[in-house]
Amino acid sequence: SLHDALPIFPALYLHIHEKADRDFSKIERMKLQNHIIVCGMGRVGRYISEALRKLKIKFVVIDRDYHAVSRAKSEGYTALYGDPTDIDILEYAQADTAKAIISTVPDKLSQEMIILNSKRLNSEAPVYSRVHHKDHIREMYKLGADVVVQPEFEAALTLLKEAMLKLGFSLSEIGKEFNHLKKLQTDDIKGTNKIKLPESKEK
Repeated sequence: SLHDALPIFPALYLHIHEKADRDFSKIERMKLQNHIIVCGMGRVGRYISEALRKLKIKFVVIDRDYHAVSRAKSEGYTALYGDPTDIDILEYAQADTAKAIISTVPDKLSQEMIILNSKRLNSEAPVYSRVHHKDHIREMYKLGADVVVQPEFEAALTLLKEAMLKLGFSLSEIGKEFNHLKKLQTDDIKGTNKIKLPESKEK
C-alpha cells in the first residue's frame, strides 16, 4: 500500500504526511462513489474542475504539486496530494468506484501510466486522455483510453466555428465541416489519409 514502503527521505515524508495526508479523512468521509477523478491541476485541470463544481458533480483532483493542491483546497476543491500515475494514489481516490477518470497531465509517460493503472483498478470507467501529438493518440487508444483529445485540434475547431458563425454559415454547415475535419484526423491517425495534417511542435 501507499504507506507500507519505507520512505527514502523520512523528514520530507513526515512533512508531507503532516501537511497533506491529514486532509485524506475528508475523502474517506465522503465515501466517494460514481465520482470523477481529475488527474492534474494545471490550466486544463482547473477549467474542468470549475465546470464540474458548477454542475455539482462529485469529483476529486489529484496533483503532485503540493502548492497547487493547497491552493485548490483553499478554494474549496476536494484535492489529493500525490502522483496520479501511482496506482496507490488512484486507489486511495477510489478509482474502483469512479464514474470516469480525466487525465490532463501534459507528458506522455504520465498519461500512459494513468491509463494503465486506471483500467487496472476499474475497467468499466472511461478514461479521457490529453495528448499533443497525433502519433500519441493511437498509442493511448491502444493502452485503453476511451477518449483522446488533442488540444490543438479542438482549438482549431472552436476558432473555425466562431469564424464561420461570423461569416453567416449555419450550424448545419459548420457541423458538416467539423465532421470532415474529424474524419481527416481519424484517417491521419490510421495512416489512411493522403492529406497530412500539421503536427504540433509542443513536447
